[in-house]
Amino acid sequence: YYVAESTDDGATFGEPIRVHESEGARPNFLALAADPAGNVVASWLDIRAGIPQPFAAVKKAGDNAFSIETQVYSSPNDSGVCPCCPTAATIG
Repeated sequence: YYVAESTDDGATFGEPIRVHESEGARPNFLALAADPAGNVVASWLDIRAGIPQPFAAVKKAGDNAFSIETQVYSSPNDSGVCPCCPTAATIG
């Protein structure tokens, strides 16, 4: 999925930036968080492996791209996570 940034309270937006690197990504249940410095974290459930798995990527302030996505949890029995639970993102 893509994220576009506005620096003028939503009057205009910059070019969209793709959050995930993988062409096979199938993101759903998306979440975004940003801090006052301009850092952004994105999270989502992804079914690219045939099971729902949570992923996240970070865009640091001033960067032109998100970091390579990371699977943030792997279930112990390879069944994935609940397919209908939304993700959440926070910056601390």
